[in-house]
Amino acid sequence: MSPFTLLLATTGRGVERGEKTGAGWGTARHLAELDVRSLAVSAEGVALAGSQGDGVWRSDDAGVSWHASGLSGQIVKSLSFCAAEPNVVYAGTKPPLVYRSEDAGRTWRELESFRRIRGRRL
Repeated sequence: MSPFTLLLATTGRGVERGEKTGAGWGTARHLAELDVRSLAVSAEGVALAGSQGDGVWRSDDAGVSWHASGLSGQIVKSLSFCAAEPNVVYAGTKPPLVYRSEDAGRTWRELESFRRIRGRRL
C-alpha cells in the first residue's frame, strides 16, 4: 500500500478508502452494505475487514476491491497480523472464539484451546 493510502473502518458504513493526491485527499466508500467492526493491513498490503455477521472480507489491492474471505456468519470483532510471520493473522469473534489463518486470511481454523477463556480481544 502506498504511504498515501488510508483505510478506515466506519461502523455501519463499510470501509472508507482515502488516497492523497496533489489536490488533497480523495475518498471512496467500499463494502457500504456491511457493518465493519475491525480492520487489519499486512506489511505486504493485504487488507482484511471483519464484519458484524458477514465474516472477513479481503483486499489485495489496497482497498480498491474486496471479496469474501471466510468466517461467513461470524461477528468478527478483531483482526491482527503477526509481525513475526507476515502470512499469519488472528481473528477474534463474538461469541468469543479465536481463529488463525496461515495464508493471510484466505482460510481459517479455530484455535480450540481458547474456547474456555472468556472476553478476548486481539
